[in-house]
Amino acid sequence: MPKKFKKLIFLKLIVLIQIFPILFSFNKYGITSELYSIPSQDYLRNIPKNNFYILGSGDKLKISVAEDAKELDSIFTINGNGTANLKRLKNIYVEGLTLEELKLLLNKEYSKYVINPDVDLEVYSYRAVKVYIDGEVENPGQYILNGSFDLQNENINQDLNENLRNRTFNNSISLSDAAVYEDQDSFPTKTPIIFPTLFDVIRKSSGITVNANLREIIVTRKNNLTEGGGRIKTKIDLLKVLNLEDPNQNIRILDGDTIFIPRGDNLASVDIAKAIKSNINPATINVYVGGRVEMPGRYQIAKTSSLSDAVEIGGGTKILKGPVRLIRYNNNGEVSKIKLRYKPNKKKGSSKNPYLKNGDIIYVGKSSFNIASEIINDVTSPLQGLVSIYGLYKVFE
Repeated sequence: MPKKFKKLIFLKLIVLIQIFPILFSFNKYGITSELYSIPSQDYLRNIPKNNFYILGSGDKLKISVAEDAKELDSIFTINGNGTANLKRLKNIYVEGLTLEELKLLLNKEYSKYVINPDVDLEVYSYRAVKVYIDGEVENPGQYILNGSFDLQNENINQDLNENLRNRTFNNSISLSDAAVYEDQDSFPTKTPIIFPTLFDVIRKSSGITVNANLREIIVTRKNNLTEGGGRIKTKIDLLKVLNLEDPNQNIRILDGDTIFIPRGDNLASVDIAKAIKSNINPATINVYVGGRVEMPGRYQIAKTSSLSDAVEIGGGTKILKGPVRLIRYNNNGEVSKIKLRYKPNKKKGSSKNPYLKNGDIIYVGKSSFNIASEIINDVTSPLQGLVSIYGLYKVFE
């Protein structure tokens, strides 16, 4: 083979080697499609069954029985006793069923009146969600949230609006059990609808404590009758949401769910910082700093602040300061008192420089009676229900 032809072939190989990565890159971003297969039409039929949502009192449903029986179509609400009044069928008990289970039963019932019924059910509006949260949250207990949120509804209360504004797109939607965006034709507003998630419940409970274990959150909920009823349990790793690894961990919360956030082995300052950034926790807390500091009073400080941070915000200690007392109302209803020497250089979160919680009272020096008197005089609305000098004196003693 002539030398010039060998050189030409060599140059062509060099060009192909250089072009191949570019062609691969184009294909990767969808510019070309010859080498990749597109999803088949069967993909459009991957509609999840409605076996996760259990109907209950307050749900409003839209029913269509059959094409040739439009007179039986209606919108009905499940009453407080769990029954619904349907045309021809009158009062029937539907609470505790999923949409699929109810469709199956209604097809059998309507077959007495209609030839080949084909019942179609849609949730027209969702009932309120009652959920109980316990463990390492600031205010454990039962909370009630809207069953769904209309993003363009100006009547949503200010707390929910702030919540929705602060949540990122990935954290605003739950893909675990069903698509967040429902068929908008089934809602009168025809605006984007989202559902309450684990984030929302934690925010309602004023956020997690510094001891929370976000990797092992336990959620239990009612199981559907087809799968045996009772309750089922799952473990959630919410750090995967904060780390942008798996937004599906921020699951949709349903009526009757219970949430338990366990205590971690170590103080999770890094995790708490991520929680604040994602708005699970309020960014600030309110504490009271008094006694032998330059500027006593109530302060709003960062969630991750320690005792030394609060004292510094209060202007620092005076020369003859004496011991520091930290008064705290715990989420179990008990009052704790910590007496320590003020050492501002101690590590944050240590026993000498603990992290603070909302409502903490920090006092530098002075006698118990003087502390109680000063709080009553300085604070118009005493923190955490401390309403008398005698009560405060007993707490300090």
